[in-house]
Amino acid sequence: MLRIKSTVVLFNMTAKILYLYDNRRQIRGLRMEGKEVAGRSVAVAIGIVCIILEVSLVRAVANYTLLMNDKDNTLSSLQTPNNSLNSRISSIQNRIASQHANSACARGR
Repeated sequence: MLRIKSTVVLFNMTAKILYLYDNRRQIRGLRMEGKEVAGRSVAVAIGIVCIILEVSLVRAVANYTLLMNDKDNTLSSLQTPNNSLNSRISSIQNRIASQHANSACARGR
């Protein structure tokens, strides 16, 4: 939902920039036919570049989010066997400690 809102906001900002650019030229009275077309073409080109950049940004964020979710799932799936192995290690250490204690008691007799 955030990606859609950010895309809409960026698109609205691009439209406002184009609108303000056009209004500024009209207010200054610089409406020469040849230069107006060139200025509008530049503004449209900048607008198209902005739209391409915002779409690329949204795709990059989506890709990063999917990648992080995949890493989180992999980490979660590895924690279960790790916990199992840690409990086995503790069990074996306890057995070794009890055998060592029993052998020490047997030697002391």
